[in-house]
Amino acid sequence: FYQSHYHPTNAIFMTFGDIPAAQHQAVFEERALHHFTRQELRIQVQPEQRLQAPVRVSGCYAYDESGPTDRKAHIVIGWLLGESVDLEQLLEAQLLSSVLLDNSASPLQQALETTKLGQSPSPLCGLEDGMREMVFCCGVEGGEAENAEALEALVLGIIERVATEGVSHDRMEAVLHQLELHQREISGDGYPYGLQLILQALGCATHYSDPIAVLDLEPVIAGLRARIEDPLYIRQLARRLLLDNPHRVTLVMTPDTGLSAQRNAAEADRLAAIKAAMGEQARADVVRLAEDLVRRQQRIDDADVLPRVELCDVPASLPDLTYEQSSPQGIPLTTYGQGTNGLVYQQVVTSLPALEPAQLQVLPLYTHILTELGLGASDYLEAQHRQSATVGSLSAYSSMRGAVDDEQAVSARIVLSSKALLRNAQAQAELMRDTLENVRFDEYARMRELVSQQRARREQSITGNGHGLAMAAACAGMSPLARLNHELSGLAGIRRLRALDDSLQNEQLLAGFAAELGSLHQKVVAMPRQLLVVAEDHRTAEVAAIAAQTWGGAPADGGAAPLTLASCRERR
Repeated sequence: FYQSHYHPTNAIFMTFGDIPAAQHQAVFEERALHHFTRQELRIQVQPEQRLQAPVRVSGCYAYDESGPTDRKAHIVIGWLLGESVDLEQLLEAQLLSSVLLDNSASPLQQALETTKLGQSPSPLCGLEDGMREMVFCCGVEGGEAENAEALEALVLGIIERVATEGVSHDRMEAVLHQLELHQREISGDGYPYGLQLILQALGCATHYSDPIAVLDLEPVIAGLRARIEDPLYIRQLARRLLLDNPHRVTLVMTPDTGLSAQRNAAEADRLAAIKAAMGEQARADVVRLAEDLVRRQQRIDDADVLPRVELCDVPASLPDLTYEQSSPQGIPLTTYGQGTNGLVYQQVVTSLPALEPAQLQVLPLYTHILTELGLGASDYLEAQHRQSATVGSLSAYSSMRGAVDDEQAVSARIVLSSKALLRNAQAQAELMRDTLENVRFDEYARMRELVSQQRARREQSITGNGHGLAMAAACAGMSPLARLNHELSGLAGIRRLRALDDSLQNEQLLAGFAAELGSLHQKVVAMPRQLLVVAEDHRTAEVAAIAAQTWGGAPADGGAAPLTLASCRERR
């Protein structure tokens, strides 16, 4: 296996930069490939055997927590679709997935968020396009196993409605807008943009398809834009990919409090049986292998065989970014001219006001919920549709920092951030303004759903982020900011979120929670604001003027008092 699968013949070399490919290939040959002989072996993923009829599969997962196991089942419905290396099939699947699940205004997403069959939509919802053949999934977590049939009926009913009634042209345009924005964005916060392109093309290369073709989205999107002019297109797509697709699996996973113990006992029995069947020589061989392993693990590798990053390779200073600051309409505004490939980024930043203890505890929920509610006379579904048609993302978050030279000095801000295509800069600024100034905190059912969903996500994160939560708890006594992080987003915050979610079943307490968020919001709105605009060099002045005009009536300096270390202490 290793001689074939880990042979250079089965390797894929990808680079990013301006060094000619011929130079790279010469280095590959000189330093590695000439040592090996090409093997005539094609190693590839074979297509999945197709099902002729839908099936339902049940299973258990280990549940080691104390307490009842009611409403802990996970129900997911999945379809096997076409090949991910076919760009047209890929974008058609992405289009249908977005129509169904893009946001809370999407028909299937709305149904999964509001159904009583589960606590929240499954984190597996959406299109998985990283394998040779794509998989579309939807479902719920926090339900009961007996709800599987009802969930199937709900999901298939929603898809049937789309296949029968179609989707509005405005909705289809909004989905294509999101695809175009995703195509244009040059990002690099998570990892370098070049690495993103490499990983995007790697799947095609792995499956022996053209990796360049999958990066050329423009003509395929243009083709989709022409097709959505036909009202029958999305109807036929929903029927062909899902309703008439027999390769459908419904997976029902239920909690089992004894599964971990059973697994441990089975493993112990298996090892005991192996040991009992071993002779003296076999046991000696195992002991010798264990000793060899310990010696190998303790051996210090020769680091000289690896390339080194020397001090001279590290720039002495960060690059100076050109920016401009001004105060049009009496509001501070900073602009950066960058090559954004036709996108514009806008932020509104305010100091976090001094908060009461109850308000400080719900701050993470406030920033999460702020962009998920209705605006003015529009409900949250209309607001979600407006977001899809206008921006690529709209989010709010709090930023708290301790000073470099004094961890007791804490500064905190609230940021409302969005990105959009340049042609939507005006609508983007207006959406951000309406979100901050016209958000409504009277959609109680929606807020109840969002808290429940957030609880499910936070509880699910414990397993994968246990080390981070433990470190946050350990650091809680080291500084005011560390304590805040533990109480707001750490284990203490998760416990508080559980209690809050349970309490919101009471209508009176739910109304009180909404009033608390509204009170916090009024304090945020009263704080002085700053604006940030990032756009193409030759368009920054235009977008800055739009932002300044949109936010012209913002509060000037001298608003409510900001959050300080002293105010945190007084409220403990």
